[in-house]
Amino acid sequence: MAYRTQAVDLSLEADRYQMALLRQRTPAERYAIGAGMIRCGKQIALQQERRRRTTQADKYFLRSILPRFHTLENLMPPLADNANHYNPDNWIQDPATIAQILHETLGSLSIPYFIAGGVATIVHGQPRYTLDLDLVVEIARADLPSLVTALEAQRFYCPPGAVEELQAGQGSIFNVVQMDLALAADISLAGSSDFDQAKMQRRQLIDFAETQAWFISPKDLILSKLLWKSDSEKQQRDVLGVMKVQEDLLDLDYLRSWADRLGLAELLDRLLQASSYNTDQDNRNNDE
Repeated sequence: MAYRTQAVDLSLEADRYQMALLRQRTPAERYAIGAGMIRCGKQIALQQERRRRTTQADKYFLRSILPRFHTLENLMPPLADNANHYNPDNWIQDPATIAQILHETLGSLSIPYFIAGGVATIVHGQPRYTLDLDLVVEIARADLPSLVTALEAQRFYCPPGAVEELQAGQGSIFNVVQMDLALAADISLAGSSDFDQAKMQRRQLIDFAETQAWFISPKDLILSKLLWKSDSEKQQRDVLGVMKVQEDLLDLDYLRSWADRLGLAELLDRLLQASSYNTDQDNRNNDE
């Protein structure tokens, strides 16, 4: 399989050069690039809404940056409770702002966690735009009320009934929003499978954005993304970015062993080939 670039209009040489530059960056430096993209995107979106609408521009902007919260009637009243906190100009933030708050809050409760999703993709691979912070926490369902109480003390909003549903065994994710910053976090309960337990054991404490946080390891991020949505072009592009940036740091024996157990062996091998410039060179040489 030929090398796949990160965009259809990107040449192989340009893609290879970009990935080489990202490999030279630290996780914190890669995140700084992504954070700039996020803040700039939000600033442009807010300005566009204010130019387009004479009223309720802030509400429409809020909807665009908090897609998980479709019913603004639930969210806007808490945001507007205190006029001193309600400032849309504070909503131009990147997820690292709440990552620090959550790191300290979860640490105070001795709750193991790691960051996954888009923010982990930026830290381990290619910077891109993302809105939410995705966390996996290791906590018993019965202990969720104490976590919610601690989050509410930090002005996080949790929709009514969400925790009760989790305690009743319905679903494994709940969403919260930091009301001063309009930043959302999707909090997932850790599963009980061997792979779920292994991911928590292999998490990494990483310095980024002038703070620290626990992150899923690059190899587990690759497997998790393929396991979640193996046919998603976006997820495969994220995986290729992580493979290209991590390159020789990846433990291929580990990846192939778990991929075989998870039924992902064929897809993993296909993407490993698509991330390797040497594979494309070998194909060209064979053609010659």
